[in-house]
Parts: sequence; structure tokens; C-alpha cells
Amino acid sequence: NCGHVLVRGKRAPIVGAISMDMAMIDVTDLPGVSVRDEAVVLGAQEGVLGKDAISAEEVAAHAGTIPWEVLTSISRRVPRFYREP
Repeated sequence: NCGHVLVRGKRAPIVGAISMDMAMIDVTDLPGVSVRDEAVVLGAQEGVLGKDAISAEEVAAHAGTIPWEVLTSISRRVPRFYREP
């Protein structure tokens, strides 16, 4: 129940426990959020409400581990999307 995801370019806090591949986030303070909006767990997002990024280092700090472990722990069930910089 710590950490954030990006929705519409702003941070939304993770609330409650993460269960399997599901997490709940609090979007109360983000205007205009609707079902099927993209939520970025790791990476950058530019949206209507701003621009921000969440790094592997940040996620590792919340989890009490190292960035390498965060990146290698992502299951094969999670689709990968590669973009040119």
C-alpha cells in the first residue's frame, strides 16, 4: 500500500494490498479520470494533467530492494511495449 502509478500524467497513490496482478489506486483528486484510462506502473507518461515518471529505482526504494530485482521480477504474463526514445 505504498507507491504510485501515473494516470493522465499525475501520480495516483496505490491503496490496499496488491493481489496477484491487481491493484487499487485512489484517483479521487484527479479530474476527468474514467474507466480504461492508461495507468503506468513503471516508466513515463505525459497526459492532460501533467508529465511525470516512475523509475525502477523509486519502486525498489518502496519495496526495500534493488532496481535489478524489480525489473527481473516482472512476470512473462505482463505484456511488453517497446518504444523508440
